[in-house]
Amino acid sequence: YAVGMNAKKPFGSETPQSTCCGGTGSENHVKYQEAAYFVSDNTLWVALYMPSSALWREKDIRFTQDCSWPSEKSVIKVSGGRFAMKLRVPYWATEGFDIRLNGKSVAKHYQPSSYCEIAERSWSPDDVVEVIMPFTKHINWGPDKMDVAATGRNEARTPFAPEWVGAIMYDPLVMASPDIKEWKDAD
Repeated sequence: YAVGMNAKKPFGSETPQSTCCGGTGSENHVKYQEAAYFVSDNTLWVALYMPSSALWREKDIRFTQDCSWPSEKSVIKVSGGRFAMKLRVPYWATEGFDIRLNGKSVAKHYQPSSYCEIAERSWSPDDVVEVIMPFTKHINWGPDKMDVAATGRNEARTPFAPEWVGAIMYDPLVMASPDIKEWKDAD
């Protein structure tokens, strides 16, 4: 996994940075629609916040999600039915995050990287679930210190002084610049 300055992830089986992700990883983006919602016997799981609509065939329940992407607010409506709803609390959702059912907060505290449950209830077409996710800045640190990194020339092991590597985020968005060519400029 190439994380060095100007590193690239080439296609193929050369090491250390090439993996099957060069081919199969690019397929993930068209599969987001399959990961937006999940259902179990009596629970609807909302995993992704994106403009969409779906049908829970076993219960003949339709639901829609109205938002833009990336979104700081999503509005979910259902056609009716009796079920619980679990809504994902993104890892970055900290300051000001709220889930409201018909205008009222459903919890006093939300745990990032978890789900918040609206208990099983009878839903009506007039019910509105709002997910409020104000964006804030943070650093998303890499998976480990960069003791060894690829240089972009497919050299197997290029030693660097140990340092933490992270991306400046505006919640789900990576803030990047094409103008950084050396680590000293990235600080």
